[in-house]
Amino acid sequence: MANRNIIEDQKDIVNTFIFSWINETKPSQILHLTFKDSIGAFEVSKDLKVDNFLLENSKSFENKKWDLVLGDLDSKKPKKDIGDRDENFDDIDRIENALNYISDSGEGIFCISERSLQNSKFEKRIKDLGYTIVGFINPPTAYFHNLACPEIPFDEESLHKQSIGISSRVKYQEITRNLQKWSDSLDKNGMKTIMWLIDHFHTFFIVVKKGIADKQFIATLLSPEDAKITPENYVNKRDGQFPSHGLFIDEGQFRGFEKWKLDHQIFSLDTTYNKFQKRRLDQVTEAINICRVGESFTSLPNCTYLPLIGNSEAVGSIEETKIKHQNYIQLVCDPNIVDSYYLAAFFNSTLGKLIKQSHTRNAFIPRLSKKDVIEMEIALPELKVQKEIVQSIKKLKMIRGKISLFEDNFSINPINPSVNRKIDLILEAVDELDDADKIKSIIREGESKTIEFKQTFNLDVKSQKESANNFLVTASIKTIAAFLNTDGGTLLIGVADNGEVTGIDEEIERLNGNIPDKFLLHFKNFIHHRIGAEFYPYIDQKIVEVDEKKVLFVTCKQSEKEVFVDGKDFYVRSNPSTDKLEGSKLLDYIKNHFKLKGS
Repeated sequence: MANRNIIEDQKDIVNTFIFSWINETKPSQILHLTFKDSIGAFEVSKDLKVDNFLLENSKSFENKKWDLVLGDLDSKKPKKDIGDRDENFDDIDRIENALNYISDSGEGIFCISERSLQNSKFEKRIKDLGYTIVGFINPPTAYFHNLACPEIPFDEESLHKQSIGISSRVKYQEITRNLQKWSDSLDKNGMKTIMWLIDHFHTFFIVVKKGIADKQFIATLLSPEDAKITPENYVNKRDGQFPSHGLFIDEGQFRGFEKWKLDHQIFSLDTTYNKFQKRRLDQVTEAINICRVGESFTSLPNCTYLPLIGNSEAVGSIEETKIKHQNYIQLVCDPNIVDSYYLAAFFNSTLGKLIKQSHTRNAFIPRLSKKDVIEMEIALPELKVQKEIVQSIKKLKMIRGKISLFEDNFSINPINPSVNRKIDLILEAVDELDDADKIKSIIREGESKTIEFKQTFNLDVKSQKESANNFLVTASIKTIAAFLNTDGGTLLIGVADNGEVTGIDEEIERLNGNIPDKFLLHFKNFIHHRIGAEFYPYIDQKIVEVDEKKVLFVTCKQSEKEVFVDGKDFYVRSNPSTDKLEGSKLLDYIKNHFKLKGS
């Protein structure tokens, strides 16, 4: 039953998107193109006048034009064998045929696999026909798979558990190992379908129209709210408040939703690296070398060795290499511009790893090419600052070594008060650093089913006074209750919706006498009165300094029993929103969600 709800919820999101698109673009004539074995991606409301035709019978209406053409996906396995890269053209041919029915000012929304889009010939062929892809819309996770194989539906959580990849052939291999246990519930055609869908797992919608465009619209549909707002932002040519509400990027810059997500994380990464000059690797190196299988690099001064595969760290000298040289690329650094150890440290940082990941090609074994490496941009401070950073990293390594030695000595002489105090001081410093870094990492992820941002707890930013009737407090309390009732989550108070760290310093000063502990007590009192003291064990709250601004860091565990706000209102999390449940939906949820945990 729960699995069926996943599919129905996903259908509601997509149907809301299509209805909102039609409402915003106001097409006078709509065509829904399907196949004998259509996957059923679109369910257009019966209240709308829509022409439904099979693409196989297209000759009977070849002279007609429509303002909106919806092109479904054929669920049949392509004629060619799975893994044959030419099968991309099944998508291309299907969409090319459908373009003939779009009016001069009309648009088409078509299903397409990311693998097809990665074929460089696809967009060129669309442009040669006089059309442009003006939008990429990402449906809910595994939407197309769930439609074609409802026997084995997936949501975000089960995808993670099953290690299902997006476009990775390696993860495809992992999935095929699980097919045996599914085979009993699927006939031969069902098995063919799931094999094909796994190979084309990430399928999404593209928006096509006649002419040329300098911008393309990118959006991910996580909730019905996203589905409603996205078409509004597209028509009004505006960026959404969140990435899920849609953003415009320069034409030709889209390289798939996974890479787009990584690029967005890189852009929003709040580090001092952002203050440094950006340079391409070919601008700061004297040579970039690769070596053949079985061979080794020539030892040269000031060289960084960057792994082309796997998760090994970059190193600043040939003596530190740990894998075969054929799996590294040698970056001969210009000694007047970059220090090899700094460059290695940069690629081992969060930002460097994201940049490397965003350039890695999806193949049987994900791998960087020399061309990919050349095009990478790095954050480059002055050479003096680079050497200071390298020295700090060396000191950290020295500290790790001393702590290891300290641990050995402590095991021999554990009863020493001064030593215990030093351990406490080290832990306090490390914990403070860890929490700030955790918060920055959470902000980079953005709001989701388990993450929520609030700019203040009870301070009205405009009036600089307490919010009327504690309206803002109620919003945070609802979120906390929803986390407890769902899968747990993190609430950051002092962070704006766009991820900017605004802090709660002003609120503490104005409403709590500039005493942080008084703010925490104030917060805990609201939890006590509006949720209940019995749920204290599931909620942890602390104030953390992030870039010299105070943020309330609230983490919630999943509750073992139902949580009501003010003893009467029940809330759950649904992607990046908090929803109130009532009536039969509330009873069903409590019965299925909590009773199962106690069984």
